[in-house]
Amino acid sequence: GQVRSGQVRSGQVRSGQVNDQRIEYHPAVQIGLFYEPGDSVFRYEFDRVNALVELGWELFPADDLPHLRVPDHIDVAVVYLKFRTLLRSAPLDWGGFTGLRAMFDQDTMQNYANYGPPLLGKWPKVFRRHRFDHLVGTSRFIADRLEADGIPTSWTPEAIDPERFRPLGEERSGLAFYGSPYAARLVMLRRVEAANIQLQRFKTTFDGLNAALNRFSAVVICNMGLARPPGRLERAIKHVPPLRPGQMFAKNFEVAAAGCAPICDIVEPDLELLGFVHGKTALIYSTFDELIDILRSTDDDELQRIGSKAAKLCADRHTWAHRADELTTAIEHLARSRT
Repeated sequence: GQVRSGQVRSGQVRSGQVNDQRIEYHPAVQIGLFYEPGDSVFRYEFDRVNALVELGWELFPADDLPHLRVPDHIDVAVVYLKFRTLLRSAPLDWGGFTGLRAMFDQDTMQNYANYGPPLLGKWPKVFRRHRFDHLVGTSRFIADRLEADGIPTSWTPEAIDPERFRPLGEERSGLAFYGSPYAARLVMLRRVEAANIQLQRFKTTFDGLNAALNRFSAVVICNMGLARPPGRLERAIKHVPPLRPGQMFAKNFEVAAAGCAPICDIVEPDLELLGFVHGKTALIYSTFDELIDILRSTDDDELQRIGSKAAKLCADRHTWAHRADELTTAIEHLARSRT
């Protein structure tokens, strides 16, 4: 029989095994995912894509842009290309395809970044030029802004593979940080350093990340940006420019799933909707002064308690199998609503 759930609940998904029996899922709508050959879709996005394939999605290389060869049996075409590829491309040639045309993009936040890469305001223009019907991003906060700008948008957050990111049961202690040192993060790190708080920075491979995270009780996450160019870094450290809200990235889920307390910048309403609650499954700050207060006032036992609850939250609600189910349900609903 066919096991389906309109809403994903803890431990219940449409792929994998249910009650120790393998379930073969036959999708009600045939969905094709068009990817960029040679891109990282099969390197860093393998877990996401594999979960979609488990639910019956089919993969097609977009190797002849601007032409998309959409097979006749496909009802929905989801285009998963780098935004810069779509930005450079001539308008997509959809051939005779009349089904739902969806654009999937993880970097929609850059549509509202007022400095840095010259992408401010580009997403609506690219969306319309390529004649998409719907955009799927990874942030509710950004999806709401795009909707207000006239772009039909939904969101499917990032997630983790529970086999890849999980607590290992080893002793852990201390605070850590990892990630690219862009301006806001540099200012944050220098402010923490000036407060005489030890924050260990580390680098590792993706395959080694879970083991590295399991050494620490908590990890500081900073996805926000500066609302204007910082100028001289030393001045920005003393007089922090206004901060621009960021969005939740994969790091939020990797840290939590590994059993570290995620100490993260506020993203409304995403954090609350996804179960990351201050003092329970996360520690949340909106300014660097608040961050320093949290780091000074929270002992290691409390960090480990929060980290344990964060790991359970991710295992229960934030795996790629859950995301694949959520996205497939949303796509099916959109496809049916057009008929």
